[in-house]
Amino acid sequence: MITLLAGMASGVLMAKFFILIGSLTAFAALKNPTPQISRLMERFPPGGLIIAMVVMAYPVWTIIGVTLALLFLALQNAVPGGGLGSPNVIYTVGVSAAGVAIALPLAIPFRRFWPALVAMCATGAGVFGWLLPILLT
Repeated sequence: MITLLAGMASGVLMAKFFILIGSLTAFAALKNPTPQISRLMERFPPGGLIIAMVVMAYPVWTIIGVTLALLFLALQNAVPGGGLGSPNVIYTVGVSAAGVAIALPLAIPFRRFWPALVAMCATGAGVFGWLLPILLT
């Protein structure tokens, strides 16, 4: 039960950061739109995209949080060992590396928004890589 609660809490926290960073990035993109963003705004109104992001963020990040909590418990039993301020250094490095691996392909087409990608990776590594294991120990 603690695993589910810790995973859900960390997922909800990550969803809040995702909405914050995503909304700020969307408003910055709408202030000075590129041709691709202008074409996207013709098809989808910006308000609708923000509402969809908010509605989808909570369930998606909560599922990710619970999944990572279960993964942490499996790794804690298989390969225990703390380090880097985390109860399980293998898990923390894996989560951080996965975040970077997901962000790198996005950084090429969205070069303009690399600060938002870095902020999202850092937040994900902090919430899922350090906070979640601390909540579970």
